Amino acid sequence: MNFKTTIVLIALLAVAGAVLLFTRDRGGEQATTTTDTKATPQKVFADVQANDVTKLAITPADGKKLVVAKTGGKWQMTEPVNAPAEAFEVDGLVRAVAGIESRGEVSEKTADAKATGLASPKYTLDLTAGGKDYTLLVGDKTAVGDNLYVQRKDKGETLVVAADLLEKFDKQPIDYRDKKLVNDYSTAAVNQITITKPDGKIVLTKSGADWKITEPTAMPAEKADVDNIVFDLTGLRATDFVSENATADAAQYDLAQPRVTATLSATASALPAGIAAATQSASSQPTSQPAALVVKFGGYDDVLKKNVYVMTSQSPVIAKVAATALETINKKPIELRDRRVVDLDPTQVSTITISSDVAATTKPTSKPASKTEVVLQKTKPAATRPTTAPTTQLASTKPTTGPATQVAATQPATQPATKWEVATGGSAKPGDDAKVDALLSQLHPLRATKYLEKAPTTQPAATYVLKVTIGSPGGGSYEIHLTDPGNAQPLVGTYNGLAFEADRSLLDRLSGTFLKSDAKPANNFANDGAPEPIGP
Repeated sequence: MNFKTTIVLIALLAVAGAVLLFTRDRGGEQATTTTDTKATPQKVFADVQANDVTKLAITPADGKKLVVAKTGGKWQMTEPVNAPAEAFEVDGLVRAVAGIESRGEVSEKTADAKATGLASPKYTLDLTAGGKDYTLLVGDKTAVGDNLYVQRKDKGETLVVAADLLEKFDKQPIDYRDKKLVNDYSTAAVNQITITKPDGKIVLTKSGADWKITEPTAMPAEKADVDNIVFDLTGLRATDFVSENATADAAQYDLAQPRVTATLSATASALPAGIAAATQSASSQPTSQPAALVVKFGGYDDVLKKNVYVMTSQSPVIAKVAATALETINKKPIELRDRRVVDLDPTQVSTITISSDVAATTKPTSKPASKTEVVLQKTKPAATRPTTAPTTQLASTKPTTGPATQVAATQPATQPATKWEVATGGSAKPGDDAKVDALLSQLHPLRATKYLEKAPTTQPAATYVLKVTIGSPGGGSYEIHLTDPGNAQPLVGTYNGLAFEADRSLLDRLSGTFLKSDAKPANNFANDGAPEPIGP
């Protein structure tokens, strides 16, 4: 080993020794800080139960003070604004405060107020429980370990507690504010919705369990879409509050002339007593008088249009809500129409005619143009008919002078091979019942994915005409025109003056053969086993 290598090793050894000595000294200092650590964690507020807390205030060194108080079993925020509090969040905060446990007490020698941060606390916590007031000062985190210095003002001792308490204190007041903008409004009680926009209005009225559009044009409404409108409006939740005075600041947020105004009317007798009473005049208004909830949507909060400003008749505030709520109600009447285009009972259908006109293709394979027509009809059951069979003489123990008693065998009626048959060239062949049933199931009901103002005029890849005849009772026929735009786009249909888009799965139901794959002449067998052809 040369001289230089020896010098380097000696230097490294000296550095390691210095680090070890420094670490040991620091460890001794930290140990001194927590030498009074208790073996068993003790509650900081030993005489406080979460259920007994009636007031809680958190004052940060910088930021807005939060004050919540319990009145009549409900939490109310009193600072920085007077508003209902989010019960779940406040209850969690109260439980966390009441359950704070000490991990140790700092010795007097090292409990310097500046070192612990208690000289200028990050937070001052005031709570009232059981008629008593308590104050807790919250200082800095410890140098080692995920701990926090705190001190009860009435006792003066400096304690070390888990630092995860800061997660509760670091939250903003809005996190503890109730974000519901509509309270206790029964969705089941809503029986009318009026949606007013600058270009007109839509009125939806409930009839039994279903909804109808009564203005601007009477038509059935899509129940799921209207239910979504009711749920979204009665369940509005703020993402932020921007004004506590909606009357004064409405114009600033485009709410003086709203983008959309939705008015919900409900049977007052089905609403909570407070809301129902507020909707009745001093005169003897019946309890069935509708109670109105008005929701106004203003401008978007930024160019991204993720949130929109809103105000309701139940609250004097202006808040931001997710723009999806506006998208739910800002629709044209045709977009809210019942998407059941037609509903045909499969048991009443007697004939189905499918006419197709398919254009020639070159990709992915080359196919010539084709025109086909398939006629499906229900197979008529064969009439019951007696069949003469060899007679049978009854056995007798006595000789008889008269003719022997004979019993004629009855031939059972021939049963059809299938429920459906394909009519071709004046004859009929057994049809594929499963495929016909699959087509009929898609017509019971035929649902639009959406309605169109008018059918497109582009050159289609194929067109289909579906004619369905209903037997008695009722009778009648239905004709549906379908166009395949190609390129995996939705089918475009027209029926009874309506243009709509339909799922492409319907195309599979219309194409291909409807003949039964194992179609063979059906045989019937008499009692002697000899085959008998179908028919009389």
